[in-house]
Amino acid sequence: MDITPGRAMAAALLMLVAGCGDAATVKSGTVASKSTSKSTPGAATNWSAVIAATPEGGFRIGNPNARVKLLEFASMTCPHCKEFHAEAFETIKNKYVASGNVSYEFRNFVLNGPDYAASMLARCQGPQPFFGLLNAFFTDQESWTQ
Repeated sequence: MDITPGRAMAAALLMLVAGCGDAATVKSGTVASKSTSKSTPGAATNWSAVIAATPEGGFRIGNPNARVKLLEFASMTCPHCKEFHAEAFETIKNKYVASGNVSYEFRNFVLNGPDYAASMLARCQGPQPFFGLLNAFFTDQESWTQ
């Protein structure tokens, strides 16, 4: 039996999904880092350390009760998304999210097979490591997409 590239990709993706475990764990929306129960902007909490999966399927960093909610739909294989991430994410996180005034949620906008695989790998690890993996995928985008 010949293995076509499409079948190989499908088999790889099935293995990725199988490795995720219980999807309810990722979608639970629980805070995955040590934080206080304070939820008011301006509190002494560093909100950039508060990371959670959202019921809508994204990952949020920051105060869940922030007045401003920034929602980004992005593809891990998109060079424009990579550029935005490189230029803006740290400023958004350190200046606005950390203060508790803004929450930032990332939702995957899957464009192709490699994007799906990277998205699944990052998502399956859960909320806490998600943003580090997102940064790694964007940083090395040229090497793993070729």
